[in-house]
Amino acid sequence: MPTINNFSGGIATDIRELSTNKFALVKNFDIYSQDRLIPYKGLAEEVAQSPGMTSFRISDVVYNVNSSDTGAEWGLGVNDESGIKGKIFKKVDGTFMYMTGNTGTSIPIPGTLINYNQKLYFLCKSNGANATELWEFDTTAEALTYTKIGTVSDYNAIIPRPFVHPTDSILYIAAGHTIAKYDGSNFMASAKAISDASLVVTSLTQYDLYLAISCAPNSLGRNSLVLLWGRDTSLSLFQASIDFGEGALMMLENIGGTLIGISGVELTGLGSSYVENPRVIIRGYSGGSAQEIKSLYATGEYTGISLSHIKARLGDKLYFVMGLKVQNVSVVQLWILGKDKNGSWFMSPDRSLRNDTAIQIGSMVRNFNFIGDHLFVAHNDYTLMSTSTTYPNSTYDSLINPNMAIEDRGKRKKLKAVSVTSMTGGAIIFKYRFGLEAWATILSEALAANSTMEATAEVTGQPFGEGVDLQFEIVSSGTDIVEFKYDYEVIKTQI
Repeated sequence: MPTINNFSGGIATDIRELSTNKFALVKNFDIYSQDRLIPYKGLAEEVAQSPGMTSFRISDVVYNVNSSDTGAEWGLGVNDESGIKGKIFKKVDGTFMYMTGNTGTSIPIPGTLINYNQKLYFLCKSNGANATELWEFDTTAEALTYTKIGTVSDYNAIIPRPFVHPTDSILYIAAGHTIAKYDGSNFMASAKAISDASLVVTSLTQYDLYLAISCAPNSLGRNSLVLLWGRDTSLSLFQASIDFGEGALMMLENIGGTLIGISGVELTGLGSSYVENPRVIIRGYSGGSAQEIKSLYATGEYTGISLSHIKARLGDKLYFVMGLKVQNVSVVQLWILGKDKNGSWFMSPDRSLRNDTAIQIGSMVRNFNFIGDHLFVAHNDYTLMSTSTTYPNSTYDSLINPNMAIEDRGKRKKLKAVSVTSMTGGAIIFKYRFGLEAWATILSEALAANSTMEATAEVTGQPFGEGVDLQFEIVSSGTDIVEFKYDYEVIKTQI
């Protein structure tokens, strides 16, 4: 009797894989932290003082900026619906309240708020100019002051979050093909320049003593690069240039000493009409050359890929926002990448970003970040969300013929029985199908904690069907899934 009780392998490249721990698709389940499927907490709308979140568009949230804060949450938004004038907000009794003052005509860049030296720093676009400004907000000062620290004479639509290198505790800022730095006192507007202006910096992280800088080309026909800089401004050259292959390298992160880069082949503005097989490629570098870890192709009707440069690291996992069609399903979610307990790399859809409200491919969120285990999301319609109660639905779709004996996979078979085991208890819907038939419900029940439920027919009493390619789906309303099993009998060998 095939048993599926390990879900940590992530999404499969091919849903007919023989793997025992991968799946076709998942949504709103934590697949990796424990040996079961655990539903995530859902999202609830945040509140801002009048005239409200739609006007203020809070996109970033950080926590406990300095020693005088006692659990304070601070956010970056705008002064009004015009989108001009950056403004800082503080959460008081569950409501984000605006602080006096603003950045004048400077336009705040979502995803750039950072807590550094017990102050808030963020980036703005100079109004009417292709320049990037570093701003400071002192949460301890009596006047709660906004200060423009300096201006970088460079700008791009993709501006990564500033990065504090752990070796020198200096804040590094990337804009276009220019790297600036600030040590809390002195600002250097052009600490390092990338001479090839056709490359755009998309992400910053640390690799040993180096600042690792990911660069994407602004056209097809060129590969992405990762530049390693020892942060010595007296040297004219970078210490290494690593070829990260085809595609636009949209983010870079150090996971366990390996530089992980995520590239999209077919992105808006990069010659999409010449790409017939849109795909996402994960590469890793830990010396030598960058190696491909995994690739995932968009399936179904041609729709392309949406891959944001916004990222967040939580523990030893990288989170990012991506939209593409997987198994003919439009998946626009938060995704996760990391290593499972066996040390193998996995990538998986993690959770939806508006509870059960679908987001279309190409419609990305403005920013997301974590405070502890809590997720904050800012959408294009300027609604900020945070964790609350459990998602209404968490879904798992198995591989074809999961964990089935190789000799039976191509044979016609009849499903005989299934069982599913829960740890926490709650409502589930358990379904199956053969081939591309409509899903048929086996169970629609509330399971008790630490219990197993079995079935030998569909929920209507109809006998199980038969076919060659067997697949299962579990929809949970807050229930942990420990394992499921199924039994079948071979009818005849498939010709």
